[in-house]
Amino acid sequence: MVSRADLWRSAARTAAALFGLHAETGFPVTTFRPPFVHGPRPPFYREQFFWDRLRDGRPIILPDGGDAPMPWVFVSDLAEASVRAIEVPEAAGEAFRPRAGEPDLTCPPQSRSVLPEMLGGSYSTKGPSASRLRSR
Repeated sequence: MVSRADLWRSAARTAAALFGLHAETGFPVTTFRPPFVHGPRPPFYREQFFWDRLRDGRPIILPDGGDAPMPWVFVSDLAEASVRAIEVPEAAGEAFRPRAGEPDLTCPPQSRSVLPEMLGGSYSTKGPSASRLRSR
C-alpha cells in the first residue's frame, strides 16, 4: 500500500516537473492544491462521518477539538476555478489553493453557533492537537 507521504512526494515531483516544462517551453501549466473538497457523491467517508456522529450523539473528532481552521472548497467552485485557469492566460505557471474564504469560513468553530440550532441540541468535539498531527 502506498503511504500518504509517498503520494505527497510523488505529487510534488510531478508539479516540479510540470513547472519546469512551463519554464523551459512555455507549456501552460496550472495546478490546484485543494484542501478538503466537498459536494455531491463524495468519494471519501468524510462529511458523512460528521453527520453520523452528530446523529448518534457522539463527539466529533477534530484537530484541537475543532479549534483549528479546516479549509474546505465546494466541488463546483473548484471546477469553476479550473475553467477560469484555462480562460485566463496569466494563470499559466501558477499553483492555486482554492478554499472557502479568508479565513477558512467553514471550519467547525464558526459552525458551532449554527449546528446546535439546526439539530435542536448541541454537540461536542475532541481530538489530538494540530501541532502533534503536523509533527508526524
